[in-house]
Amino acid sequence: LDPGHAWSWQGRGTAREAKGDHDGAIADLSRAIDLDPVNKDAWSQRAWARFRKGDARGGISDLTQAITLDPDNARFWSDRGIMREMVGERSGAIADHARAVSLSEGTADAPEFRARLWRLRGPW
Repeated sequence: LDPGHAWSWQGRGTAREAKGDHDGAIADLSRAIDLDPVNKDAWSQRAWARFRKGDARGGISDLTQAITLDPDNARFWSDRGIMREMVGERSGAIADHARAVSLSEGTADAPEFRARLWRLRGPW
């Protein structure tokens, strides 16, 4: 009814991703981003759709944009760290997880992010 409504495209993209339709999710989330380029959550969701499709570098690029839009979002930093680790960017992954830890101190996510960082850094 309203093809210019970014949230509708994002919602359908999310539903498609949940069903494993990565191509459909990427298409819908791309349309949501075209309509609302400052929608950090659409960037993050498309990053995961790209990653699950096998395009980790595309996912990293999308998360970099989400971080640009919301640099204090620890989840975006941690998610990008996961993807960087998967493509062999160990030092970048460590830096991203360290940033996530610093942003999440005192939150429920902090132990998860800290565990990822410790795993990458190795024994102390």
